Amino acid sequence: MRTALLILVTLAFCSMTEAADLTGLWLTEPGKSKILITKTATGYEGKIAWLKEPLDKKGNPKTDTNNVDKSLRSRQFFGLVTLTLTTNKNGKITGKVYSPDFGRTFDCQAYLRDDTHLVLKVFAGFISKETVWTRQK
Repeated sequence: MRTALLILVTLAFCSMTEAADLTGLWLTEPGKSKILITKTATGYEGKIAWLKEPLDKKGNPKTDTNNVDKSLRSRQFFGLVTLTLTTNKNGKITGKVYSPDFGRTFDCQAYLRDDTHLVLKVFAGFISKETVWTRQK
């Protein structure tokens, strides 16, 4: 019995420490955008690949109008890097996520709940919120 329990715990630990493959196209939780995550030399990078509402009220491509840096407010959303992640030596995935709604960048942690759900835990000071993205095919 103890041997079986030890084997189960070991297998669970090994599966938790496997490198997660975050690459692919992900639908954000509110369904407003899709982020294409690719590998980089240092981790992962996510760019806006699709918007539910790609045009502003004037019919022009949406731009980063809420950015706290006024010099960046004219940049278009398509191709905008919104996520950078790295994996530390313990396997923890951390990084930064940019929110076009707030025009700010936040610290985050990420993990795969399963093959089709990416959980981002976003931090704003002492407050944190989890959002779940769904892998697209």
